[in-house]
Amino acid sequence: MKRKNLIAWLVALALLLSGTALAAEKELVVYSEEDLARAKEYTDTLDTSGKTYDEHLTIELATEMLDATQDYNQGSAGSQWFTEHFNFDFDLVAIPDSNANDKIRTMINSGEVPDVLRWNGFDINEIISYIDQGLFYRLPDDWEERWPNIAHTQSLVPVADALAEKVDGTYGLFRVVMYHYYPGDVVVSHNSIYIREDWANAVGFEIKDAYTPSELLEYARLIKEQDPGQVGANLVPIASDTGYLANLFLGSTYPEYNQIYRTEDGQYHWGFSDPQTLEGLKLWKEAYDEGLISPEFYVYSETDAVNTFSISGVAGAVLNPGSVCGSVKDGFANDQGLDETAWHQAAMIGEDGYYHDYANDNFWGVTYFSADIDEKVFERYMDIVDFMVSDNGADFRCNGMRYIDWDFNEDGTRSMVYDTSVYRRASDSNFWPVYTLLGACGDDNGFNPDPVDASEDALFYANQLNAVYNAKLSRLTDNSIIERDWESYGFSSDAQTALTAIDYRTIMANLVVGEGDLEENWQSIISENAYIIDPALQELNETFNSDAE
Repeated sequence: MKRKNLIAWLVALALLLSGTALAAEKELVVYSEEDLARAKEYTDTLDTSGKTYDEHLTIELATEMLDATQDYNQGSAGSQWFTEHFNFDFDLVAIPDSNANDKIRTMINSGEVPDVLRWNGFDINEIISYIDQGLFYRLPDDWEERWPNIAHTQSLVPVADALAEKVDGTYGLFRVVMYHYYPGDVVVSHNSIYIREDWANAVGFEIKDAYTPSELLEYARLIKEQDPGQVGANLVPIASDTGYLANLFLGSTYPEYNQIYRTEDGQYHWGFSDPQTLEGLKLWKEAYDEGLISPEFYVYSETDAVNTFSISGVAGAVLNPGSVCGSVKDGFANDQGLDETAWHQAAMIGEDGYYHDYANDNFWGVTYFSADIDEKVFERYMDIVDFMVSDNGADFRCNGMRYIDWDFNEDGTRSMVYDTSVYRRASDSNFWPVYTLLGACGDDNGFNPDPVDASEDALFYANQLNAVYNAKLSRLTDNSIIERDWESYGFSSDAQTALTAIDYRTIMANLVVGEGDLEENWQSIISENAYIIDPALQELNETFNSDAE
C-alpha cells in the first residue's frame, strides 16, 4: 500500500548539490561592514511578528547532509542574521548520510532525541509506534493559530492531516516541497525525457514539449536506422535504468501497475495483474528486442544513463529526473563541446497523450521534537520556521539579503549588486541545509516568476523545469491524478508487510529480457505471488469494505 515518492529529494538534492559545486568555483563577495550592518537591519524589518528575544537560547538540532567544516551560526551573513535576530545558536549534530536511518532510529529508541530532529525518511507505521511510546513531543493544540505560516505549509501535505488524525494530535512538521511559487494547484512529477535535438532534426522527428512511449520509440527507431551522430555500434537509442523505463512504459500510462488499489466498487485489487500492465510490458519488451534501449538497463543507475547521453554522447535519449538538466547542460558543453541547441528536455506522458500519476505527497522529510524539549526552545524554533515559510522568508531564501546581494533601483525594481556568473551569493555561502530547509524545501524557488537574479544562467533551471511541469499540467484530465486511499493508509499487519517482499524492479527486468512468451511468464509471476497477494487483499477487503464476502 505504500508508494515511495521521490520527487522532493530528487529535485532538492540535484539542484542544491549542483549549486554547491558551482559555488565552489565562484569567487567570494567582499562587502563592507557598513553594508553588512545595513543588510541585517533591513532584514530585521522582514520579520513582522513584532516579537523580541531577550533570552539567548541554544537549540540542539540533528539533521542529515550537514558539512562538518561549516559554521552554521556565524559562517555567513544569513546565518549571522538568524542567530542574532532570534537570539539563539545551534548545537548541531551531523548525521552521516551513509547510514542515516540507522543512526536516527538508534537515537530515537535510546531516548536521545535532541531538541529538534529532522529526518528525510518517513514511514507512517514506524512513526506511529514511536509516538505511542511517547518518544516525540506533542505540539500544543493551538499551534496552528500561533504559527499560521507553518500551518499553511502543513495544509499542503495531505499526509500531515492523516497522521494527526491517527495519533490525535500533531507530533511532526512535514517539510513541504511546493508551496509558494509553484505554477499550479496539482503537484506533478518532474520525470523527463532528454533527446538529441540535433539528431531529431536530422531525421525529421518533431520537437515537442511532451512525448508518449510510442512516440519516443518512433524517434529511437529513426536514429537507429540513420545514425545521424555517426556513433556506430556503440549507439544507444534510449539510455535508462529499470526504474525510469518502468516509469515510461508502465507508470506514465497506468500508475497502478505496482500498487494495491481500491476499485470503484470498494474492492482492493493488485494492479500488476491488470491487462494494462501487460500492455506496458509488451511495449517495453518490444523496445528491448529491437535494441532501442540500453541492453543492460537492469544494471544501470540513473547516473550511468545520463552520462551515456551527456558525457560520452552515444545515446540519443535518456530518461532521468528533470532536475539533472544542469548536469546535462554542463556535460554537453564540457565533454562534447555542444551548446543547448543540441539537446531538448520534454515531459513524459501516457500513451493516451495525458499525464497520469498518483497524487504527490509534496513533502521531503519531517521535523520531530524531543519529548522533553524546553517550551522556550520549542517556541523559539517555531518562530524561526514561521518566518522562513512566510512571504518575506521565501523571498529571503530565494533572493538573499538587500545591500549585499541585491538592492532597489530608482524605479522600484530590484537587481543584484554583483555579477552572479563570477561571485557566489554573499548571504548564504554555507546556508544549506540548516536554514534553506527550515519548514520547506527550496525546490519551488525555481518557479519564482520575478527573481532578482534574472540572468540567463540563473533562470536556466527554472525555465527547463517550468516547461516540463507546464507540459504535464496542460495535459490533466479528471482521472489523471489518483488519490491515496486514506481509509486504509497506514494500516499495518503481517499480511501487508509481506507485500514488501515483491521486488518489482527485478520482476519487470526479468520479464523484459527473459525468453519465452511474455504473457505466459507474466501469468506465472501472478500465480507465484498469489500466496502474498491474496491474504493481503482479503484482509483489506474484510477490514475496510463492509460489503466484502
